[in-house]
Amino acid sequence: MGSRSRIWLLCLGLVLSGCTYLRHMVGLVAEKPEVKLTAVDVKSFSVKKIDLVFVLDVFNPNRFSLDLDRLDYAVHGLGLALGVGSMTDAIHLKAESRSEVRLPLTLDPDAAVQLMKNYMMKPRDLKLKLTARLFLDTAFGKMDVNFEEEKLVLKGLSNP
Repeated sequence: MGSRSRIWLLCLGLVLSGCTYLRHMVGLVAEKPEVKLTAVDVKSFSVKKIDLVFVLDVFNPNRFSLDLDRLDYAVHGLGLALGVGSMTDAIHLKAESRSEVRLPLTLDPDAAVQLMKNYMMKPRDLKLKLTARLFLDTAFGKMDVNFEEEKLVLKGLSNP
């Protein structure tokens, strides 16, 4: 076997065994966006229903745009699973820029009552934790980004 054939086989082996590695070597891999929970807006608040909007700041550090195809999220607070949501409207993330993403969540009556009950029994800081998974489409393939952050929504009446 000639030296050309060996080089070809070596390159083919590298491509098949480490596409991601090669893309990293030549800079053909998308960097993951930076995601930050900037606010939790309380749109309405009653014993029967709580409407919230989680505001995310998403920064695309790449020199090319990314498409956010879907975003699935869950919210927890005071030890309770409060709800889940999904955003399926595609968002175009421009190159090297920030985008605001708003995630609405309406707590069902049972979750709202239990949350208020837990808060009133022990009135401490009410923090909500948002756990999300972003599904992105890049020029180099699909990418998932996991994100989790907690934000203070209501200051406690007494702090231990």
